[in-house]
Amino acid sequence: MVSRTKWSVVVLSCALIGAARGQQYIEGVNDNLPVKQGWTATGGNEQAFLWTPKNTFLMTEIQWHTTAVSSATSRVREVIGGRPGPILREVPYSSNNTGWNGAPFNTPISIIAGHEYYVTMHGSPDYREFVADGGIRLTYYWTVNGQENWNGPFNGEPGQRMIKFFGFPGADCDSINKFKVKCNNGKLKAAVKSSLPEGTQLTIDNDGDQQAVSINRRGKGKAIWKNQSGRHDVTIVECDEFSESVDCR
Repeated sequence: MVSRTKWSVVVLSCALIGAARGQQYIEGVNDNLPVKQGWTATGGNEQAFLWTPKNTFLMTEIQWHTTAVSSATSRVREVIGGRPGPILREVPYSSNNTGWNGAPFNTPISIIAGHEYYVTMHGSPDYREFVADGGIRLTYYWTVNGQENWNGPFNGEPGQRMIKFFGFPGADCDSINKFKVKCNNGKLKAAVKSSLPEGTQLTIDNDGDQQAVSINRRGKGKAIWKNQSGRHDVTIVECDEFSESVDCR
């Protein structure tokens, strides 16, 4: 697991050096990603795709598989009243080649599994047509074996990807300010104080007995175990530098 100091160095690198060193592919979506029909930002030519991530992670970059794009801007927007809301992150990029195109954000963004976001591409005329289920087709696709399909799309193939998301798995450990564990009368309590976004999911391990903890709007979360005895080692799984031992009597 990445230490708090190393995490800071990695994130700083992401912000400063262009191609984010050490970033990982986290997840991807295909051409059936729901599009916000009839919506366009001021100035036009922006398509918003509704994305519900499967993973909690620190996102550093979005890549689109497109034809020759001279310039475009990737954006992540809030969802407000079912519509695209304020821009959370954006980054312009340029490319003259067919394939995966994008650029790292200046500042990574914490993404929460299960929350809704709009991801948008602004300024590109690359789209070809809408499809009946609300998706949108680009010219080129990946097939299930990872090869480019020059004749696509093959609807229904789970391996095809239109958008890829990159970053670092888990929570931003630098945003955890305090982890406290105590046990009184057999009741073991582990409490987290942080500046993590509301809804961030952490896993707290108590000698193999794990609980999922959701961070609230005040940046706090807790796990409780009853009828405990003896010595216990309690750890935040995603940030295992936060570990405490406690005796229950």
